[in-house]
Amino acid sequence: ISSFTGSVVGSQPKGCHLVVRKAPFSSEAPNDESNSVMIKLTGFVILITSGVVLWIYMKHLKNEKEQTLTPLEGIGKIDIGGPFTLTDSNGKKVSDTDFRGKFLLIYFGFTFCPDICPNELAKLGKLISALDWRYGPVVQPLFITIDPVRDTTEQLKTYLEDWHPRLL
Repeated sequence: ISSFTGSVVGSQPKGCHLVVRKAPFSSEAPNDESNSVMIKLTGFVILITSGVVLWIYMKHLKNEKEQTLTPLEGIGKIDIGGPFTLTDSNGKKVSDTDFRGKFLLIYFGFTFCPDICPNELAKLGKLISALDWRYGPVVQPLFITIDPVRDTTEQLKTYLEDWHPRLL
């Protein structure tokens, strides 16, 4: 129970008391603790339900994807290795027989490559120099262009001289 003394604007004369009473507690009105428990329980149920629904949906998508994928049928055997003939940066024809007894380190690239090729060829040059120092010239580096229209023999010769003297 609380009381108020003073005047309420325009309503009570001075000296009157205003008494404000709180409604008595009833079993029907929820208190703060039970309200908090209900909110937490509702949130937990929503979270679990959402998780189960999402799991079922993801499983459905996975099954649908597996059903639409068809296994690839082989169309032949990949021919890796074997005889080859290439033109080096001097315009000379070279073949696999020219490299017998050596390991080949093959790099595929193009001379107009702005970023990756120069960085990787710099690493390749350092690697070849280190291998040559330790074991001798047992590894032959080859640069094979993937842009033969623009990468002429003159262009290749100028480009490859920057990376390692033995790079063909």
